[in-house]
This record gives sequence, structure tokens and C-alpha cells, in this order.
Amino acid sequence: MSSRLEVAAVLGALVLAGCSSAATSGSASPAFTPQAECERNGGWWRAEMNFCEYEAPPTTPFPRPVR
Repeated sequence: MSSRLEVAAVLGALVLAGCSSAATSGSASPAFTPQAECERNGGWWRAEMNFCEYEAPPTTPFPRPVR
């Protein structure tokens, strides 16, 4: 009798887990959108182009030859 109860409890948990994930499957979480990822990494999100823009690193001058 105990094993039947355990099986019923596991099946019930699986059914509830399946229903809860189906109910929340909408758009992606705001924390994982390309815009959020871009801003987290220090970029500027350009929504009109769906593009993340970053500032170019400073250029270093070419070394002069040693004479």
C-alpha cells in the first residue's frame, strides 16, 4: 500500500509540474532578453536595429623604431 501511495504522489507532482510550466511559457524573462544582456555588458541597445552597440577600445599608437 505504501508503494502505491508513493507512486501516486510522484505522478501528482509530475502533473502539477507540467501544468505550472505550461502556464508560464510566455515570452522570455526580462533578465535574459538580448537588451538586458547588452546593457549588463556595458553596451547600448539600439531597438530600431535590434543591435547592441559597444564603445570601441582606445587605439594605441604604433611604436617608433628604436635607433
